[in-house]
Amino acid sequence: MSILVGPALHPAHLIPDLKGHSRVSVLGELARQAQRLGATREPAMLRSALLMRERLGSTAAGHGCAVPNARSLLVTRSVLLVGRSRGGVEWGAEDGAAVRLVLLVISPAETSAPGHVAAVAGAVEAARPVRARQRLFDSDSPGEIAELLGAVRA
Repeated sequence: MSILVGPALHPAHLIPDLKGHSRVSVLGELARQAQRLGATREPAMLRSALLMRERLGSTAAGHGCAVPNARSLLVTRSVLLVGRSRGGVEWGAEDGAAVRLVLLVISPAETSAPGHVAAVAGAVEAARPVRARQRLFDSDSPGEIAELLGAVRA
C-alpha cells in the first residue's frame, strides 16, 4: 500500500519548521502529528517505540537526513511525515551532521516486515541525492515534496 496518496502529499504530513531541539522532542512532535492525522492512538507510546528503535542504532542516514520508523500495533495506518529543522538536531549521525530533514515512516503491525523495510528504504533513497535533499528542505509545496519522494511504499 502506498503511504503517499497519488501525486500529492497532504499539507498535514509536512511540518515545515520543527520546534524540537533534540531527537526526543522531535520524535514527540512527529508522534503528536501522527495522532492528529489519525495514524496512532497513543503518541507518547509511539514516541517511546521510536526511541527504542533509535537505541538499536541511529536512524540518521547522513548528510542531514534521518528516517525514524516503527511498525507497531500503535499505528492504525501507514503514514510518511516530513519534518524540517532550520537549526538542525543532533541525531547521532555517523558523519556528525545535524539532522535538518526527518522522514518518519510508520506502519501498522499487520504490514509485512519486508513492506515496511521497503518504505523506509524508499524514503532513504528518495533523500539520497544532494539536489533532492536540498529541494525537500527548501520546498513549501506538499505537491513538490510528494513528487520528490515518489511512491514510497509500505
